[in-house]
Amino acid sequence: MLKITSLQIKTLSRFQLKFFEEKTLSRLSEFFIQCRNWEEARGRQLIHKGIERAAKYRITRERDVAKYIGLMVALDENFDTLSPYSTVLLDATLDGASKMAALYAQLAPGDASLYSSSVRGKFHEKRSIELGLAVDSRG
Repeated sequence: MLKITSLQIKTLSRFQLKFFEEKTLSRLSEFFIQCRNWEEARGRQLIHKGIERAAKYRITRERDVAKYIGLMVALDENFDTLSPYSTVLLDATLDGASKMAALYAQLAPGDASLYSSSVRGKFHEKRSIELGLAVDSRG
């Protein structure tokens, strides 16, 4: 039987976090104009803040956390304190994926001005914003 040590688990976790950071940094600069001039440290700080804040609302799946971070960039780093977003995030009957779906359903077409022209052109397609913000965990 294979036994994995706690050190191996920590090493794997660090590797997964680093991979998530790299993928998310890349996606943020690709889909958000304002992120293209950020220093890497600022992007990583936002990602860590987003991971912590999302976990507070039971949003833990990698794809959902990436979407949450995207909303922090698109709306406001503290969007979770604003109504109607806070109402959705505090709803204990919803799981993380349902919360993210409800948040995206509330986005107005005017919010598209925050994105690069490639995303803006596709904004009205039902899932385009989700695809732009989410880290594709399939690689």
